[in-house]
Amino acid sequence: MKRLVLIVYSIIAATIAIDAQNKVFWVHGLNDNRSNIETSQVWYVYKHSLNDVDNQGRSLQWDGRYTINNASADLNDIINSDCTSSEQAIVIGHSAGGLVARNAANSNPKIRAIVTAGTPNKGAGVVTALKNGSAYNVADRAIQKVSTAIVASSAAITVTFTGLSGLILTICDLSDILIEKIGIALAKPKLDEYLTSFTSELSVLDMDPDTTRNIFLRTLNSAPVTVPIINIYGNEDGNRLVRLAGTAMHKAEVDSYLNTSDKTYDDSAFKYYDGTIAVATAAELLHATTAVAYGVAAVWNPSLAGSSAINIAATVAWADVRRFIQYDVRNEWDKMIGAYHIESVEKWHHFLWWKWSDVTEVLVYDDSDGFIPNSSSKMDNVVGPNIINREVNGVNHLEMNSHPAMRSLLSQIFNGSYGDAFNPKKNVD
Repeated sequence: MKRLVLIVYSIIAATIAIDAQNKVFWVHGLNDNRSNIETSQVWYVYKHSLNDVDNQGRSLQWDGRYTINNASADLNDIINSDCTSSEQAIVIGHSAGGLVARNAANSNPKIRAIVTAGTPNKGAGVVTALKNGSAYNVADRAIQKVSTAIVASSAAITVTFTGLSGLILTICDLSDILIEKIGIALAKPKLDEYLTSFTSELSVLDMDPDTTRNIFLRTLNSAPVTVPIINIYGNEDGNRLVRLAGTAMHKAEVDSYLNTSDKTYDDSAFKYYDGTIAVATAAELLHATTAVAYGVAAVWNPSLAGSSAINIAATVAWADVRRFIQYDVRNEWDKMIGAYHIESVEKWHHFLWWKWSDVTEVLVYDDSDGFIPNSSSKMDNVVGPNIINREVNGVNHLEMNSHPAMRSLLSQIFNGSYGDAFNPKKNVD
């Protein structure tokens, strides 16, 4: 009889071990979801789709106004409270939430695996830009340049032929709508919001890439990692800033529990971007044509030379708008977030029989998710067992929680394709 009881208990214990339900904890990034409204949580879509109904896990609400050490302590309190003595925790963190998870694991044996997504493991370059005063919202520069061009066009219109002036005036109106109205109302406030969060949050100091003054990050990356980590980083394609702005403009829809199709909206800002370039190009061409016409006419009537000059000024102003929107906006944003490096290139010169060389420094832009450079996300400077860096192409920082490529990868992770440690249904020693 005792043998029978022992056999039954053994069968029950084995069944429990196979069907074990451990806990998954979801940690948001800086400035995301301070409220406790479930349907607005940044991980809502994945949290309720990648796990069984009985194991949807719990989200940590943390406040960026406090240090990451504070947030990690809160996370550990929740884990220790929610997990039974036989349960373990799997933590997934977005952006700064990944640092919260990594830091918490150093003092909590219940955490057995971590997934980070878009995490600034080596710091966020924007913090440096804020400290040295080089950070600004590129939308401000764009708006200022368009305003200057509109003033130049208005001055030119007063001396332009009637038919042409109407067309130029229409272009000015379109520019006002495309950049000043849409830019200020949509993209600019969102970009301002993120930059403001980086100036007001105490936890930002923990993401300073300068480890000579950032004791937290230096300590975290010098300590051996004791649990398996899958570190996911995005690599946005095309114009990363425009894609990031498009997602930011629709952040509420991206995070909504109704967004079950993983719609990212990352192409939604291109109609404004492309439209602005087209308008600036047309205005530039029209003013240039008018300047030439007045210049030719000035041969017979010198008084028209001033009209040619003022149209040349307008041409230059609109050319400046076009170049800034088309090229400089992206490049200046990449520099601000630290997605670049300097390379020394040797150049050879020839003159008759002389040949000599000099070294020129060239600025090279790096891959990023639009906010965190890939070089800052990769954990190639951290020592520990089973650290996996995984890139997801075409994913920016704000769509980590709403992209098909992320859904596919996270499904594989939680199904155990990267090891049982990441499968909440499996117990590991």
